[in-house]
Amino acid sequence: MTGTPLLVVLLLQQPVTALQGTHLLGLGLGHARTGDVRAGLVHTFTHSEGATTSDFVRTAILEKIEDSYDLQELRKAIAQDSGERFSIDEILTELG
Repeated sequence: MTGTPLLVVLLLQQPVTALQGTHLLGLGLGHARTGDVRAGLVHTFTHSEGATTSDFVRTAILEKIEDSYDLQELRKAIAQDSGERFSIDEILTELG
């Protein structure tokens, strides 16, 4: 999702205990349970982006799976890397 508010990103990365006792985005976090705090932040964020929570969660899960697969493929490629490198001039000459 584009335009992710930095405040929301930072809050989602914080331990929930750091958020307790604050009043953020009208959520009244001081009296909310841990799960309620994060759920409220996700709900507020997704709706401000014009998405549903289900769409957001589905996209996040698929991106996490893709990232994991990409990392696995990168590790395989690094393990098989011979270290040989070519300059752009060498490539252009080869392609001629």
